[in-house]
Amino acid sequence: TCVGHTHIDIAWLWTIDQTREKAQRSFANMLALMDKYPEFKFMSSQPILFKFVKEECPQLYERLREKVKEGRFEVEGGMWVEADCNLISGESLVRQFLKGKAFFKDEFGVDSKILWLPDVFGYSAALPQILKKSGIDTFVTSKISWNDTNTMPYDIFTWKGIDGSEIFTTFLTAQDKIKDTPAYMRTTYNAHGTPAQVFGAWDRMQQKDLTDEAIITFGYGDGGGGSTSEDIEQITRMENGIPGIPTTKFDTVTEYVRRMKENCDGKDLPKWVGELYLEFHRGTYTTHADNKRYNRLCEFAYTDYETLCVLAENCLGENYPVQELNEAWEKILTYQFHDIIPGSSIGEVYEDTSRQYPVLLGDAQMEIQRLLQKIASRVQASGEYLVYNPNSFVGDGFVEVDGKYHRVKNIPSKGYTTVDFAQNEGENVCVKERYMENEYYRITFDENYEIKSLYCKQQDRELVEDGKKLNTLIVYNDYTPSFDAWDIRPYYNYTKWAVNNVKSVAFVEEGARKGIQIVRTFEKSEIKQTIYLYENFDRIDFVNDIDWQTEHVLLKTHFPFAINATKATYDIQFGSVERATHTNTSWEQAKFEVCAHKYADVSDGGFGVSLLNDCKYGYSANGGELALTLLRTPTYPHKGADIGKHIFTYSLYAHEGTASASKAIERAYDLNNPMQALAMPKKSVGTLPQTFSLVSTDKKNIVVEAVKKAEDSNGYIVRLYEGKNTQTKTKISFGLPIKKAYLTNLMEETIEEFPVENNAVTVSFRGFEIHTLRVLVK
Repeated sequence: TCVGHTHIDIAWLWTIDQTREKAQRSFANMLALMDKYPEFKFMSSQPILFKFVKEECPQLYERLREKVKEGRFEVEGGMWVEADCNLISGESLVRQFLKGKAFFKDEFGVDSKILWLPDVFGYSAALPQILKKSGIDTFVTSKISWNDTNTMPYDIFTWKGIDGSEIFTTFLTAQDKIKDTPAYMRTTYNAHGTPAQVFGAWDRMQQKDLTDEAIITFGYGDGGGGSTSEDIEQITRMENGIPGIPTTKFDTVTEYVRRMKENCDGKDLPKWVGELYLEFHRGTYTTHADNKRYNRLCEFAYTDYETLCVLAENCLGENYPVQELNEAWEKILTYQFHDIIPGSSIGEVYEDTSRQYPVLLGDAQMEIQRLLQKIASRVQASGEYLVYNPNSFVGDGFVEVDGKYHRVKNIPSKGYTTVDFAQNEGENVCVKERYMENEYYRITFDENYEIKSLYCKQQDRELVEDGKKLNTLIVYNDYTPSFDAWDIRPYYNYTKWAVNNVKSVAFVEEGARKGIQIVRTFEKSEIKQTIYLYENFDRIDFVNDIDWQTEHVLLKTHFPFAINATKATYDIQFGSVERATHTNTSWEQAKFEVCAHKYADVSDGGFGVSLLNDCKYGYSANGGELALTLLRTPTYPHKGADIGKHIFTYSLYAHEGTASASKAIERAYDLNNPMQALAMPKKSVGTLPQTFSLVSTDKKNIVVEAVKKAEDSNGYIVRLYEGKNTQTKTKISFGLPIKKAYLTNLMEETIEEFPVENNAVTVSFRGFEIHTLRVLVK
């Protein structure tokens, strides 16, 4: 099956503004070819490209719409952009489908059923459930064929995610056939209509027992352009058969997938369980750290802002800012394209995001503060401060006011209360020369201020492996022969340098937390790191302020824990995955750098430790050792990537039992999305209660990820997930008067109604299951 195609990167070696022009030129070329060749069919996957054409050239857009109606211009793909699937949050993945599918349905009457991601750098194990609950039944890619170590054993299979959801999956297999040479690993989504590629696509298909058909998507891509007359003429000549060459036909991806499913029906389809890890482009978890940090901050800020807008609409009489939020999310989703957020675009792309991200973030933060101040002005106050908890756990941690940290407890889920801060906070934290201690930890430093002893008092256990140090900062030589911004090669650790040149040491006292600030230098780079302990709290923070000036290196921090672990647990979207911490097989050897979101954890039967972060994604593990990749500085395609200032935090949290028995999820959310406090006004109207929770659950493993107005403005959407792979029945309680509650899919389409009792509903979850509720307020 031959399908005209052009992969257009929203940004890469060009800017987003240039892509507006690429989309117009490419689509105009394809329409001209359709006029010349009645048999020619073409597909394109990203709704944003169609939006560009609609805005820039309405006449061309109307011609395009006619070809869609004729069934010759196929619009299919699922997401708003072909987004990176490792780095973005679960809620961002949902919004990609929510916005992408809505655009194709509203503009063309097409309900996308295929996730089309030929060129994305790995696929999260959370995706099958997200696809299934978004009305997507098929996944298509080719990128896993780029593995540098192992060949995926299947090109057609069922993909099973962390919750047990299963999705039909097939790979593109196009490649040039080389005479007297077996098929090789790598395939392409930018094929051409040559006999060599037609033959190569069939030759590379590994499961000829399941199907007698393969597919090529032909046309110039990445930079756009699309199919050519030469492609079409050659394919036309092969339609009737050439000896030794498969016959060809023009068709759509939708029809190809339909036939493949029919061919596979009743046959023993193989199954792949867990993530589709790309053994390549591992550096994309780290490159352009500033961009990744802003994305993380915006993801949290805008879900927080939406939640407060729901509260404000019902309790303060505010109008829900539908258009403002839609426009902001569109920018966030656009910058999640698979060559923007991974850090693999030219510098001009990041000049644009560096202008836009601070405005996006600032707008949300300003509105959050405005709404909190308005709430404070109407609360029946008995405390001096209003504390707001944006997370779905009862708040137990710290708030910062005027540079001082204060201990707070029992702050309601997705809600607020008023408090008075304790006096003389921080008295139980001891900081002195090469020594720190609180109720949970006793830390001893060596002469270079690396941690030579970390004693966990609650568990009566030393955390440092014999002869090792914690928080060792190592710089690695990071040159690659190609794909500079993309790749970390397995030999990166052959040349390395310890960052142990201590320039200065100072003691820091900030209310209920105290710390030691260590300034280190490496060549022309400077690392200012403050290590904090909190009063009566089990988290150790490493707050970093770095001015990095060294190219072609990779900076990691290492934590060799005294823990006997053969696997580590990693936070991903809507759950977690376990990966080996050994290298028994080539599959495990290839995962020397892996992606995680807010934490990774190593545990034995009775004890464990989580390494948390607030904007990093690249981890590695070896036995009981965890390492976090902090920065890397490639020079292509952007010379200057990650040169400059970086501010971020990583943290340790030691606990009894395994990761699933711990508070790792709560501690990770608290680090990434901290509670906020503001002084109560001297006068208050007093129309709001002193304590309020918008939504809460009675089980700690159920996380409320988002609360927002429904897309059709009929009620509110509450998205939750089970975070510890535990089948759970939970009561979800609401602070607003609820008259109706419905279970929906991720596209907010109703599945069933839940009975509402005492302003609460009871919902059952499978392990790692996502549930979306629509609630109607009285």
